[in-house]
Amino acid sequence: MPIYERDNAAEERDSAADQRDTAAEERDTAAERRDSATEERDGAAEERGSAAQRRDSAADKRDTAADERDTAADERDTATDDVEERDSAIKERDIAAQKRDTAADERDSVADERDTAADERDTAANERDSATDDEKERDSATADRYRAAQRRDTAAHERATATDERDTATERRDTQADERETAVEERDTAADERDRATRSRDSATEERDHAAHRRDRAADERERAGGVSTSEHEQAALDRERAARDRDEGSLDRERAAQDRRQAAGDRAQAGVDGLTGTLRRERGLVDLQRELDRARRSDGRLVLAFIDVDGLKAINDALGHAAGDQALRDVVLALRTELRSYDLVVRYGGDEFLCALSDTDIEGARRRLDEVARTLAQKNPKASMSTGLAALGSSETLDELTARADAALYTGRRRARERADSQKRPPTS
Repeated sequence: MPIYERDNAAEERDSAADQRDTAAEERDTAAERRDSATEERDGAAEERGSAAQRRDSAADKRDTAADERDTAADERDTATDDVEERDSAIKERDIAAQKRDTAADERDSVADERDTAADERDTAANERDSATDDEKERDSATADRYRAAQRRDTAAHERATATDERDTATERRDTQADERETAVEERDTAADERDRATRSRDSATEERDHAAHRRDRAADERERAGGVSTSEHEQAALDRERAARDRDEGSLDRERAAQDRRQAAGDRAQAGVDGLTGTLRRERGLVDLQRELDRARRSDGRLVLAFIDVDGLKAINDALGHAAGDQALRDVVLALRTELRSYDLVVRYGGDEFLCALSDTDIEGARRRLDEVARTLAQKNPKASMSTGLAALGSSETLDELTARADAALYTGRRRARERADSQKRPPTS
C-alpha cells in the first residue's frame, strides 16, 4: 500500500477510534448513573429497616397498653362494689385507652414510612433494571474502546513505518544526489587534468615542430652550401612525423575532455530536475531564484514571484487515481511552459505547489500571463485548475519574505473567491 494511502487509512481509523471513545464515555456516564441508583436503593433498604424497627417499637407499646387495659379491667371488676376504686379504674382505663390511641397513631406513622420505603425500593429496582442494560452497554463500550485502542496503535505503527520509509527514501535520494554530484566533480576534475595534459602535449608538439623547422632550414642552408648529409634530412623528417602524431593525440584528448565536460554539465542539470514535471527541484530552484532576484536588483528591480497551487490534487488522486493526479501536475507545467517566456523560472516548491519568477514585469502584467496559463490549462485538462498568489519584489526583501507574501496572496484570493461563491448561493433578501 502506498505511503499516502496508509496515512489516510490511519487518519480514518483515528477518527473512528475517537468516535468509539466518545460512545464509551457516554456508556461510562450511564454506568455512573446506575451506580448512583444502586446507592439510592441501598439507602431505601436502610430506611425500610429503620421503619421496621420503629414498627416493632410501636407494637411493643401497643402490647404494653393492652396489658395495662386488661389490668385496669381486672381492677374494675374487683372494685365493682367500691365506687372510689371503680372511678380510679375508669381513669386508669381512660389513660390506657389514650396510650393505646397514641400507639395506634405511631403504628400508622410507621406504616406510612414503610409504604414510602417500599415505593423507594420499587423505584431503585426499576433504576437497577435500567442500570443492568447500561452495564451491558458499558461492557460493550469497554470492548469497543479496547478494539479502537488496538486499531489506533496499529495505525500509529503503520504511520511510524510510513514515516521511516519516507525518511529512508529521502536519505536514499539524498545519497544518490550526493553520489551524482561527486561523480560530476570527479568528471570535471578528470576533464581539467586532460585539458592540462593536452595543453602540455600541444606545447611539446609546437616545440618539436619549431625544432623540426629549424633543422629543415639548417639542412636547406647546408644543401645550398653543398655540405649537408642524408642523415640530417632523415632526422628532420622523423621530427616532423612525431610532431604530427603529438598534434593528433592532443586533438583527441581535447575532444574527450570536451565530451566529459558536456556529460558533467548534463549530469549536474539532471540532478536538479524534477523527474515527474521536468521543472527545477526545490533545492536547485531556490538557488536559481536567488540569482534572478540578484539580477533584477542589478537592473531595474522589477520581478514578480507567482506562488501556484494545484486545486484539489488530493481529491483527484482519491477519485481518479494517482496517474490522473500526476497528469494534472504535468498539464499545469505544460500550460506554464506554453504561456510563459522560455527564461521564466518554474520551480516545483512542494507536492502540488510551484514557484515562478517573472522578471521585467509588474503585478498586472504577471496576472495577465497567469490568466492565459489558466485558460490554456482548462482547455488541456478540464478537471485540473490552479490558484495563484502574486508578490512584486521589494527593495530589500529576501527570497523567503517574497515567497511568504506570494503564499499569503494566494490564500487571500481563495478566501475571497469562497466568500463570493457563498454570497451568490444565499437567496436575495426581500
